[in-house]
This record gives sequence, structure tokens and C-alpha cells, in this order.
Amino acid sequence: MNEGNNMPPLGNFPAIGDGEGEIPLAKQPNEKVDVRTMASDIASIQETGGATPRPYTPGTKENLGTLEDKTAEQHAFVQPTNPPVPPETNAPQTLSPDTAKKKNPFGLILGIIVLIGIAAGIYFFVVPMFTTPPEEDLSIVTETPPESQIPQEEPTVPPENEVIVPETQGDISGTPLPSGQTLEVHASFLKDPADLVFDAKLSSFGLADMIGALEFTSTSIPVFKEVVFKTMENKPVSFEYVASRFFPSFFVTETMEKFQSDGTVFSYTNTTGTWLGIIAKLKDGTPIAPVQDSMATLQKSPDLKNIFIVDPGAQGAWKDGKIAEKPSSLVSFSKNGATLSYTWFDRFLLIGTNIEGSNEAAKRLGY
Repeated sequence: MNEGNNMPPLGNFPAIGDGEGEIPLAKQPNEKVDVRTMASDIASIQETGGATPRPYTPGTKENLGTLEDKTAEQHAFVQPTNPPVPPETNAPQTLSPDTAKKKNPFGLILGIIVLIGIAAGIYFFVVPMFTTPPEEDLSIVTETPPESQIPQEEPTVPPENEVIVPETQGDISGTPLPSGQTLEVHASFLKDPADLVFDAKLSSFGLADMIGALEFTSTSIPVFKEVVFKTMENKPVSFEYVASRFFPSFFVTETMEKFQSDGTVFSYTNTTGTWLGIIAKLKDGTPIAPVQDSMATLQKSPDLKNIFIVDPGAQGAWKDGKIAEKPSSLVSFSKNGATLSYTWFDRFLLIGTNIEGSNEAAKRLGY
């Protein structure tokens, strides 16, 4: 092309500067712009000796070659030697919540651990401040606690068949027999003899010695025995002494003077255990009414448990009853079968510790 085009050759473009140190572009002055037309281009070519341009007909090999050459020239001009690299950007990329969870699972795990730690801290440190009572300072307790605050051992309940020595008023084992308290011969009051006669020979004569000579057993077939306490010399012990060991607050000397010095001691064994009893007889010529009136003293006696081989338990209230169809006074204890009764059969006083045993003794006495 000629200079009228005002365009530099295609291959001689100056290098593009980076703008550093350059003076900003000033406003270009208004220049006269030549407008090119097809007629002006033809006139220019003819002036320079060029041939007249031909119209372009697509599809011919010549035109294709010319078009390819021109396209190559254009590509050589448009495409730079080194392709431009897109500038890096520091702008953060926005990810969706689901994509963030998938790409960063450690954040979720860390959040769970933090929540567990907070919950544990509240449970172990905050909650006890409101629920746990303050601990007592035991360092200031130097005095011995009162006896009422010292734990007491529970009493041991003995087996059913173990012999228990009842409480007595100073009567212990190893007591020697006072002089004049033996008999030459023992005579039973029973008209119907007992099933067995048991001679209990003793070397000492406290209540514990007499009770210890007997055995608390039970049997399905009742057994009625007569018990005779004897010395080692085989002499019967007087009933006065035996009765005063069982009921020392009732059978005092003044009372025993109204009864015969000999009497009958019996035991009755049934399904509930072994039960003792005694039979005393008033002396001839002794009025019975005053003695019967004094029986209220027996009801108030603290010695009622002495005649039981084993502890009968808690005592109930006295009440009226019958033994062998005779009026009787009875008091029951908490142990099964333990019922103390006293009954008058004419001039005989029968004291028993079991209802069945007392009825059997009255029967063998002849009532």
C-alpha cells in the first residue's frame, strides 16, 4: 500500500511498553482523516503501475491460495509469539456449604471435640458447685463422740434349741446348796405317772445349773417327764429351794411356809419345744383364800422368764382363761408356744409355761 494509507507495515509494530516511566497520553490533536473508497484505491493502484483489481470469486484454487496466504499473514500478525498468561488473583473463592464440608472434614471433627469438651467441663466443674454439699472439716473434731452416737452391735439371736440362762436376782451358777434343803424321799403328786422320770444330779444349785441340766427340744409325739433335782449323793432337793430359784419375788419364806416342802417339777415336749412347770400343795389347815388373793404378786413378778428353758420373748398382757376347765390366769410371750398360766385345783397350785403342757399336767394330777 502507499503512504496515503497512514498505516505502518504489518511486521514492524513497536514493542508495547509496561507503562512504567511513561508520560500519560495527551489528547490527540484533531487531524484530517482520509476516507478510503473503492474508487480511490483503484486510482492509487493505477498511478503506481499496478493492475486493475479483480472481483473475488469464491471456490477457485487461485482465490483459495490467495485467501490462505492472507489468512496466514493475518494469523502471523494477530497471534503473539508467547501466549498471554492470565493474571493471578488473590480473591477468595466462594464454595457451597456441602462442598466445604466435603473438602474440610477436620473442621467438623474439631467442632465436635470442642462441644464435648465444653459439656464435660460443665458436668464436672459447674454442676457440682450447685449439687454437692460442702465437705465437713473433720480436723476440728477432737472430742470423743457421745455414747449414743457410737454404733452398737446387734444382739445375737441364739439358735432355736440353744439353752439360755434367764435373768435372776443375783442367782448364778456354782451356788452351793444350803443345809437343810434336801429330802430323804421324793413323793410325786401325779396320780397318772409321767412317761419318764428324769433325775438331774447337780454339783451346784444356781438357777443356771438347774436350767442347764435340761434340754430344749421338740417332737411330733408329746412326751411328759417328771424332773427331780438331786445332789451328787442322790438326795432330792427340797421343793422350797427349787421354787425360790424360779420365782424368788413370790415364793419368799413367808409364802413357802404355807406350802409343803416337797412338790413336783415336770417338763412337756411337743412340736413347739420343751416347757417346764411346777405343782405345789398347801399344807393341811392353811386357809386357801389369803393365798389365792396374793397371786396378784405373781403377776407383777419380774421373774416370770426364769422358768423358761429358752427366752420366751416379749411379754403380753395377763388375761383370764381355762386349764382343764378350771379358771386360770394366762400371759403369752412372743415365742410360739410360750404361755405362762397358774391354776388352782383345790389345794394344788399348778404353774405351767405351755397350754398343752398345763392341760396334760392337770390330767395326770387327776383333774
